[in-house]
Amino acid sequence: MRRRRTLVVLLTLLALVAAACSGGREEVGSGAGGDGSEYPDPGINDEEILIGSSLPSSGPASAFGTISRSAEAYFRFVNEEKGGVTMGDGKTRKLRWIAYDDGYLPPRTVENVRRLIEQDEVFALSGVLGTPTNSAIWDLVEEAGVPNLFVQTGATKWGADIEDHRMTIGGLLAYSTETLIYFDWLRENRPEAKIAVLHQNDDFGRDYYDTIVDQIEASGGGMELVAEQTFESTDPDVSSQMINLAQSPADTFFVIATGKFPVQAIANMSELGWDPLILMHSPLANIEATFKPAGVEASMGAMSVKYVKESGDPRWADDPAMKEYEEKVVQYGENIEVLDYYNAASWLLSEALVQVLEQTPEPTRESLIETIRNLDSMELGLLYPGVTMSSGPNDGFLIESGQLTSFNGTYFDRIGDLVSKEGETPTENVPGVD
Repeated sequence: MRRRRTLVVLLTLLALVAAACSGGREEVGSGAGGDGSEYPDPGINDEEILIGSSLPSSGPASAFGTISRSAEAYFRFVNEEKGGVTMGDGKTRKLRWIAYDDGYLPPRTVENVRRLIEQDEVFALSGVLGTPTNSAIWDLVEEAGVPNLFVQTGATKWGADIEDHRMTIGGLLAYSTETLIYFDWLRENRPEAKIAVLHQNDDFGRDYYDTIVDQIEASGGGMELVAEQTFESTDPDVSSQMINLAQSPADTFFVIATGKFPVQAIANMSELGWDPLILMHSPLANIEATFKPAGVEASMGAMSVKYVKESGDPRWADDPAMKEYEEKVVQYGENIEVLDYYNAASWLLSEALVQVLEQTPEPTRESLIETIRNLDSMELGLLYPGVTMSSGPNDGFLIESGQLTSFNGTYFDRIGDLVSKEGETPTENVPGVD
């Protein structure tokens, strides 16, 4: 009898433990909705959608740390003032943002993304920054079936390898597309340009550099590449590279660099008395983060391809989308500099994510990736007039239009009209694609 009572007590305890494990607290990512309905994917229930990201807030690219704060501010704005995001199933859910610092180091990005997928169980990733970092997780997210949306890198490969890497899609104008726009202008205005290039020694730098070389060769011999210098993202500075470039006969200078390096390049250029035309990658042509620290005078005349409106530009002073950004990013954010281009761009991509979620018919990862892979001219308030986001079964490039501009010391003057390269972005011989 004593053994039988002991067995009954033991079985009762085991039953209670099992009940506690199966019927305990409800968490985002548990696969169950708030009303008990089952969801096929983690990170989403009837009340909440969990979005994750990995970005640098330390190390050589620490200036990008503000991007996460701006994204979080946008999601707070949507949650507080709109109640959340209403998807195609009719349910309105709050957005929850988790972002980890990777220091712009690919191994840490892998560690962060594994944590986001396996421990935090996010529904999707958004805004992961950097070409080398996203390259490190490219296969990982594909195998896990987790959408990696609006990656903050314009590497051409994100749109050139849809079949094998369907889960990753870029959020920026492709580097190669941007380069095509520069060379349209150079062929007309500097047909005999002597070109120097400073670029990172990774897929980001090579993507730009390869297109520059191709365009010089296509110029028919008028243009010439007279100097090239590379650097690692872990290098302390680019002073020696700049000395070598300044000694060349170049009159046109492409700066393909992230973080602190564009600032160093312009400052060194000024110190060396070298005065070429600067052509700078769009996000890094940042007045607050690049031109002011490097020296406004030294940065005058720098050209860049723009497609995101910038705070401080008088053309957008009465623009409703700009007014909303300038007010709400401060109201819902912490330590946000409104004038910083990175914050406006992050606000834009966060809005893009919300619009895509609203267009997603079913609360599944597959439905989400199908939606973003079939966008029809999606408009966003902070995009330049005429620029939209589009995609299709054979089109992996969301943005293929840009406006050539020149820095006037206060904001960017437009040069000519908006340029569309729809369908012209190269998809063959792309760095990082086998």
